[in-house]
Amino acid sequence: MPWVAWTRRPTLPSNERQRGFTLIEALVSLVLLGLLAGVVFPSMNRWYSAIVARQEVAELSIQIKQLPARAVLGARDLSLADFAEPAAAADDPQRLALPKGWRVVDSGDLRFLRSGLCQPGQARMASDSGQAAVFSANGLCEIQVALQTQASPASP
Repeated sequence: MPWVAWTRRPTLPSNERQRGFTLIEALVSLVLLGLLAGVVFPSMNRWYSAIVARQEVAELSIQIKQLPARAVLGARDLSLADFAEPAAAADDPQRLALPKGWRVVDSGDLRFLRSGLCQPGQARMASDSGQAAVFSANGLCEIQVALQTQASPASP
């Protein structure tokens, strides 16, 4: 029966068979990787931004917690309003070193008195990246910090 030889595929021995992906399998894999990257990268960017903002707020918090001691040593009352104006703060050697992009938005009624106590109140700082921090203190200068995310980045 010669026609059987024509219809049957020639088979390779098992050790010579080619192994690998077909073109369709490779394309489907690439599409799935692209979809996964499209979902993961934006959330990783938000995660990284939040970590950076928390670090910057921690640095600000440390500096603000030092203000009562600065007020006592300098024998003058301090307020974050003293640091709100960049031109005025540039002349002060003890000014706050705000992280890049951060500024005092509302100094509120929070004051650090030369007696070492505080006038209770709140102050608000914001960054160009859309993060904001609210610093509040009681009369004993116990500082609390609340980190907030703004809907859109604040305008300078």
